[in-house]
Amino acid sequence: MHSECTIRPQLFHIGRLARLVTSPIALVVVLVVVSVGAAAAQSLPAEAVARVFLKSGEALPSYGEPALVGDRIVFNLLIDGSRDPAVVRLVSLPVASIDLARTTAYATTLRGAFYAATRGEADYAALMTSLSSTLDALTASGDTAKRLALAQETRDRLLAWSRDHYHYRDADIGDLVSLVDEVIGELRAGTGQSSFSLDLVARTAPAAEPILAVPGVDESVTLALAAAKAADVDADRRAILDAAAAAAAGRPDLATLQQTVAREAEAERLATTRYAALAADVRAKAETAADRGDADAIRALRDEVSARDREYGQRRPQLVGTLLDELRTRLEAAEARRLALEHYAYVRGTLLAYERQVRPAFSGLDGLAPVLRYVRDQHEMAFDRIVNAEARLAALQEDVAAVVPPKDVAGIHATLESALAMAREACARRRQAVVANDLQMARNASSAAAGALLLVARARADLVAALYPPKSSTSTASAR
Repeated sequence: MHSECTIRPQLFHIGRLARLVTSPIALVVVLVVVSVGAAAAQSLPAEAVARVFLKSGEALPSYGEPALVGDRIVFNLLIDGSRDPAVVRLVSLPVASIDLARTTAYATTLRGAFYAATRGEADYAALMTSLSSTLDALTASGDTAKRLALAQETRDRLLAWSRDHYHYRDADIGDLVSLVDEVIGELRAGTGQSSFSLDLVARTAPAAEPILAVPGVDESVTLALAAAKAADVDADRRAILDAAAAAAAGRPDLATLQQTVAREAEAERLATTRYAALAADVRAKAETAADRGDADAIRALRDEVSARDREYGQRRPQLVGTLLDELRTRLEAAEARRLALEHYAYVRGTLLAYERQVRPAFSGLDGLAPVLRYVRDQHEMAFDRIVNAEARLAALQEDVAAVVPPKDVAGIHATLESALAMAREACARRRQAVVANDLQMARNASSAAAGALLLVARARADLVAALYPPKSSTSTASAR
């Protein structure tokens, strides 16, 4: 009985508070008045302008919420919100320059403000109506365990609703939760529980970014300059500066700002010319140095790019990054080229000696080329020529097999041996085809002769190439 008498006043207070908090509060009225006043003074309400916060601190105005796309943030930069329609410019900035936490928090604040000014009060009233039914059931029930479960469910619903509705009417929700906590305590005490604990759940809204007023033209142009500085794409920078110049034009009160924008635009144009010349010069020198295998020259070019970039105000980070990546690749090519040249100098003598050893084989194959072409084309030929060619090829095979090739031309030597074997096979099959009057065997001889001629040409071309200093990858590409 004691527990029942103690609980009912608490329920009465909850019901009374529920009726009180369903009426509009002053905060909502103030927000609506402020929004109306701002709309009357400017073409855009503050709630329509999101912000993209740079790590340097500037809050760039965004017409609509920004979008995160990979490692970039894309948004409509507000250049002039006083015009109808507002002047905006689509901008893409690297995430590395953005304070994402503040940008996200500001977007959440705007959503909460919009919710409060539109559906907030209606949703809150619906919540109170729903809770009234729960409270009536809690009061009417004679089952203490059931009432305790209903009270705990009410507490959880209140906390979840506040969290899921941008912490709208958070102070009122907090008061209700405190009263429900007292009821839960009374009910638990009534069941004989001497002590209890409630889950600790944050009842206060997270820190929110204050809603900023729509920037005037002077502030918008100043922020556009900051956006241009943060942009890493030339076209974006030029577009932002052109739009900023157009917004400030014809405004005597913005004369100083106009000069600042003009100086920045001129600096950008000069930077475009300078960096283009730097890129062309560095790439040409790097290609020449790589062909020579001059790694030191490429390292010097890398230092020059960094020094010139500092001199030019570091206005093209993307281009400079690309140049440095290219120089890194060129440096690896130059180091490989230098090593290849030194290796060639080391093995050149053995390569020339090898060429002298296999020269008779190539000469012999040249002399037998007419026979192989006759076999390939299945032309009429004296039988003795075929027999003599087969014997000559057998002797050449023995001579070449006795040669020990340097490692660098081992593949070429294998091709030469294959050419001799295939040529001898072609002559042998032609001879057998004549003896047996076998057309299919003659065709097989033709195929073998064609293959032998191709292998001879390949072995000769590869050997000639091996006897000269290795070509650079650039020279090879040009030749192709």
